[in-house]
Amino acid sequence: MFELHKCSSSSIEWKPSPIVALATSLDDSHVATAREDASLEIWLVSAASVGWHCQLRIEGDGNMRVSSLVWCGSGRLFSSCIDGSVLEWDLFNLTQKNAFGCCIFILIKVMEVSSLDACCYDGLPMDLSFKPLWI
Repeated sequence: MFELHKCSSSSIEWKPSPIVALATSLDDSHVATAREDASLEIWLVSAASVGWHCQLRIEGDGNMRVSSLVWCGSGRLFSSCIDGSVLEWDLFNLTQKNAFGCCIFILIKVMEVSSLDACCYDGLPMDLSFKPLWI
């Protein structure tokens, strides 16, 4: 027969980390979440399902603080951090790809021109190459 073991609350330490950024994929089938502990999760969402399913989790660098997420192209996910870095996430190898930047508060995917724009601390909009958009 089966033995039943009771786990006391002191034996399991579960400390959820708050979500600091969300982004839905272009086809609305996935949601990316960035957590305060710098981890990233990809959730499969389906209108026919009862709940969401966490497809993958990538442990992040504890020294970075993600401020926004955005999906681009066919499954490419970018995040910006308050320290100025822009990262592309490798969802196959479960790693981060470093990029470049200035102090970014939000990333925006522009559908018409297929570009990635950023709003920076100085108030100027920038494209991913960080040339001012108004030039």
